[in-house]
Amino acid sequence: MTAVITDEGVQSGKGGGGAAGGGRFAGRAGLVLGVMLGVALLKLAWHATTSYVLQPQLAEYFLVDLDIYLDATDQMLGGGELYDADPPFNYPPFAAYLFIPFAVVPQWLAAGVWYVAKMLCLQLLIFWYLGRRGTPLRRRLTLAAVWAFLLSLVFDALQHDFSAGQVNLLLMGLVLWDLFRDPGDTGRAARWRGVGTGLAAAVKVVPALFIVHLFLTRQYRTAAVATGTFLATVAVGFATLPHSAWRYWTEVLWASERVHEFPSNVLNQSLRGVVTRAVGLDSDPLWLASAALVAIGGLALAVGLHRRGLTLEALCAIGVVIPLVTPLAWTHHWVWAFPATLLVYTWARGSWKRVTVAVVVTLLLHGKVYFLANIGVRDDDDLWTHVGSLELGPGQQLLASSVVSGGLVLLLLGALALRAAARRPSVDPVAGAPRPALVEQKPRGERTRKKAREERV
Repeated sequence: MTAVITDEGVQSGKGGGGAAGGGRFAGRAGLVLGVMLGVALLKLAWHATTSYVLQPQLAEYFLVDLDIYLDATDQMLGGGELYDADPPFNYPPFAAYLFIPFAVVPQWLAAGVWYVAKMLCLQLLIFWYLGRRGTPLRRRLTLAAVWAFLLSLVFDALQHDFSAGQVNLLLMGLVLWDLFRDPGDTGRAARWRGVGTGLAAAVKVVPALFIVHLFLTRQYRTAAVATGTFLATVAVGFATLPHSAWRYWTEVLWASERVHEFPSNVLNQSLRGVVTRAVGLDSDPLWLASAALVAIGGLALAVGLHRRGLTLEALCAIGVVIPLVTPLAWTHHWVWAFPATLLVYTWARGSWKRVTVAVVVTLLLHGKVYFLANIGVRDDDDLWTHVGSLELGPGQQLLASSVVSGGLVLLLLGALALRAAARRPSVDPVAGAPRPALVEQKPRGERTRKKAREERV
């Protein structure tokens, strides 16, 4: 991620060249990564202390999903069946191979490295975002460290992703790093554009929707690389674990009950969860129809945003569509709501009305509003299975669907951004600065005559 850890002067070689320029680059990159590593270790210490000392009742849930990944990988390495692990492992066989380095070291070391890697990823994403907006290096580094620490505590998707030890934040970082390379670049590094997206799909399948987006936006080379990478990982799974691979692609992938038995669970922040809670368990046709409508509309929106140069907005639209249309989506699946929220606040600057909208969207997406659905529920009902969640009143239904509502508002704001972008020159995908309009070329003869007049003058 060299583009992430350099400032404009170092990247362009200003202020010196050769070994001196390289030394300054290395020094600044080392400083940035050193500060970020310190913040990551501090956050790990804080989270471990609060989980094991101040709130020991939560200790058993700390990095619980990482434990699932590692237990299943241990079982695979021991010759057992990958998908017989309990709790169940629900990712493709290739994903288990990626967890082998963590499974063969002490659990405390694996947990520490995993947590620190995610904190580094979050800081680098914020650092990169601020860099695209032209924030000076020192301020960028300070804001990245402070925001990463605080937002990982208060933004629901991030907090849940860190506490559970999930993989979603890393996959988001991988896709952003991969697809923000210039598709028109023909350099050696650009030839690998698409590999990161293919690997993300290889770990969790649902990022394959980004590959569909690549085809729809005619980024055919990148789409082909991503597809080839994904299919290569599937082939590796069949070549090395044929029984497990066959079982995954024909059975496990489609068995949503392995994730949770009750789609009406209030923690399920997907369209299926909303429809099931409102209509009942026999609501698959309505859910599938609504999911298809949102998927088609979201893809069309992302294509339009991409064509107007709003690359980050387009990727965020895809990232928001994914948890909306999947059968079960916990709040940590909504990590793409984080960069989308940053974009909303960029859009809101200078207008109190827009700031109010941004605050409401933030509360819906990141404020755990769905927990308020418990108000008025009988003590013998359990919203987190299905008893009670199928008997919510209209107000409780709205509260229980807060994240989904926030996601739909994000797509609406994306549509408004697309409409506004169609009325003005293309904008920078992050900074929002107008790009120069295409200059109309004058006929060659007129240009020659103008040049001759200037020379006479």
